[in-house]
Amino acid sequence: MNTAMTELIERVEELFYIESLGKWDKIKSECLEKEKQQIIKAHTSGMAAQVKENYAHKKLHPPLTKMNGEEYYNNTFNQ
Repeated sequence: MNTAMTELIERVEELFYIESLGKWDKIKSECLEKEKQQIIKAHTSGMAAQVKENYAHKKLHPPLTKMNGEEYYNNTFNQ
């Protein structure tokens, strides 16, 4: 699964000749790492909110997976 950031980077690379490749690689790496951290944080926050919601309403759902944010990212985006 490609993220919007990954697709944007691929399209920019297809459309433009990038003179300063080293600088582009640095910018690209920084953007992708920031996006990864945002995805991990969102997953972790969402899981915590779901646990809190289930506890508050005493819902009897199957136990949540113990997958942390980094595992989620790797399983979803590093295929």
